Amino acid sequence: MALASHFGAFLVKNKILSQGQIEEAILNQGLLGGRLGTNLVEIGCLSLDELENQLARFLNVPKAQPQEFETISQPLLQSIPRRLIDKYFFLPLNRKSKELRIATANPKSKLMCAEIEGVLAVPVVPCVSSEIRLIYFLSKYFNLQVDMRFRSMFMKMKEFNDPDAHFNRTKENLMQKGFQPLDKGEELTSEDFTDFLMRESIARAQPQPQAPPPPPPVTFSIPVPQARPATAAPAIAIPTLAAALPVAPVAPQVTIADLQSHLEKIQERNQIADWAVRFCVQYVEACVMFTVNSGLVTGWDAKSRNPQRNYNADTVKALVFPLETEGIFQTVGQTRNHFLGRLSPKTFNQQILTALGIRPDQDVLVIPVFLKKRLVNFMFMDVGVQPLSHLFLNALLQLGQWLPGAYEHLILQKKQKLSENL
Repeated sequence: MALASHFGAFLVKNKILSQGQIEEAILNQGLLGGRLGTNLVEIGCLSLDELENQLARFLNVPKAQPQEFETISQPLLQSIPRRLIDKYFFLPLNRKSKELRIATANPKSKLMCAEIEGVLAVPVVPCVSSEIRLIYFLSKYFNLQVDMRFRSMFMKMKEFNDPDAHFNRTKENLMQKGFQPLDKGEELTSEDFTDFLMRESIARAQPQPQAPPPPPPVTFSIPVPQARPATAAPAIAIPTLAAALPVAPVAPQVTIADLQSHLEKIQERNQIADWAVRFCVQYVEACVMFTVNSGLVTGWDAKSRNPQRNYNADTVKALVFPLETEGIFQTVGQTRNHFLGRLSPKTFNQQILTALGIRPDQDVLVIPVFLKKRLVNFMFMDVGVQPLSHLFLNALLQLGQWLPGAYEHLILQKKQKLSENL
């Protein structure tokens, strides 16, 4: 975090960018995550090549040249244990003169270099590269899974001279996992990608049973209410993530005031999502939090009172669809108001309900979240079989007002670190 702030100060001091541009990137970073440089490229303040040139100057290390990524030999790739790639997020470039030249976003990491040298018995020369370029080529050579945010960037960037190549690899990977185009003879292009992903990921967002994820590194713990026994609802003949068993409401144990009093403990954006969904399941059966970026809605985090549903960040991140898709998200985003009730029978609405294991005869609550007039999140909640009381609804609507303040607190922390280094 400090390194990112120092890099922003470096760019301002050297008159590469203005403080306002750095603060705009910090805002984007607070909402979407990623490195400061990634956000500077995403909002158009720097090109990819300019970013990497400035990183090399700032860190005083060699730059990994773009052409080096295209000529990596298969024997070299096969000589690197995958566990090292996953642990340190680097790419071997070449091995010459008894040295291994690697591309990394953390060229100053002595621990990384020491472990690689210990495993491979060869001196390492770390060269700096951008997070964006590393993700692109790690997906190419090591089948790294890439989220939609980076896929969208790849398709728009001239640095990757074959923008459809990443899409084709992604399509191949999806089809190997059982994804199929609706039209079996359909040749998909990058322009069709979002539509393809929306149709197929929603239809197949069926998380498999897995071990419970480790608890998040949060010092402020929201107790999750225990489900009370309830009468099972009538079975409904649709494929779902899991049976949507109704759970009786319980008395909330954490209030908005409690969240507000712990704002100073927020250190990174995933804590905001974790606190938000855990707060919501005090009042409703399940909650899914979505991010909004560049016209795409993407699953971010989720919780459910019913453990059979297996709601978590890993199981909902496959849900990606255009905001302009006709349905509940488009309506709520345009009206800027929450929705409470049963969804209309529009195809997209029913796909969402099916993917999330929600019965079509149950109420849902959808709350949009705005930061400085920018739509940044949707909170999508399964209310369950019992009506939502006005008291509970007001508490959940207050969360929609708390979230922008939580983001602003996190962004302010980053801006303060920037100012300290100017």
